[in-house]
Amino acid sequence: CRDCRRFARTDTVYEPCEPESPQLLSICLKHIPGFIMTKSSQVKLHIVDAIWVWTEPHSMRLKVRVTVRAELENVPMQQRVMVEFEIKWKHCPECDREYTSRTWQAIVQLRQKREQGAPRKGLAALEMALKRNVEIRKHVLKIDSCRHGLDFYFLHLAQAQTFASFLSRLAPMRLKTSQKLVSTDNHNNTAHIK
Repeated sequence: CRDCRRFARTDTVYEPCEPESPQLLSICLKHIPGFIMTKSSQVKLHIVDAIWVWTEPHSMRLKVRVTVRAELENVPMQQRVMVEFEIKWKHCPECDREYTSRTWQAIVQLRQKREQGAPRKGLAALEMALKRNVEIRKHVLKIDSCRHGLDFYFLHLAQAQTFASFLSRLAPMRLKTSQKLVSTDNHNNTAHIK
């Protein structure tokens, strides 16, 4: 991923890895097509050794020297092979949500009624409590500031409800739940509601 610098283990699972680390080596070895076993494959390849070969950091290439062992007609064979990988940028699902509009499913709008020019003490106390609690912030996709408060965007309604209950424990507040129709499909009789 270009933004968070994580590497794809599968299409949906991305892991943070340092360049030329053992974790990145395991990810690279699993992407070599010859080592992926199928039911029709007759020859079983075994990896004996795998070593990083230095490349320029800006070349967007990774090189691995792999020692492979196989048996062909009961004759053991061993060979060293140079495998080159090209780094291609692709957003991970988490970063993709940040750049795509309308990915959020729930929003918590936090407002404080006050006179023009009055201090924002209530919101400042809530902001400090949110800054201290990492667990409650991890599901927030985006935070927008508006004239009298803040908007918090979430991927799921349950995450927004948990966040709202956390806020209600910190300060007295009124909760109002509403839904908005985004689109409908008359042929399948379905509706998309936020």
